[in-house]
Parts: sequence; structure tokens; C-alpha cells
Amino acid sequence: MSKRSKDPCKPFACAIQDCLNAKNFQESACVDVIENLNECCRHWKHKSLVCSGMLIGPAEVEKSDVKSDGTSGVEVRKA
Repeated sequence: MSKRSKDPCKPFACAIQDCLNAKNFQESACVDVIENLNECCRHWKHKSLVCSGMLIGPAEVEKSDVKSDGTSGVEVRKA
């Protein structure tokens, strides 16, 4: 019988649930914890079931405003 390896990002997913429960499900209060999972998934997405289906981009995000000509304020992610 083969030994199953632990999912390296599972503790981060559990930490998100704990944070959301403690903060009355206010995502804005758990941004740092969510980013920790994103960082783990950037590194382990090929080995983590927790990360399957997640769209993970580079770490830093800059937001621009919607312009008066109707073009969108796209989030630009920087590495």
C-alpha cells in the first residue's frame, strides 16, 4: 500500500475557515490569511488538491479605476 503525502496547502485552507468563522464571515478581515493560501498555491499548485481549480496569479495587485470612456478598471497583477 502506498503512503499518501499530506497536502502542503491544507493548513492554509483550514486557517481561512477559522478566520472567517472568527470574523463573522467578513472576507476583508481575513485578507492576509487568504493571501497565505494563494502564496502556497503559487508554489505547490501542481501537488495540492486544495489548489485545484483556483486561478492563482502573481502576488502584487494594482487596481485602476473605471474610466469615463467605459473602459474597465482591470486589476493588474505584478510578479
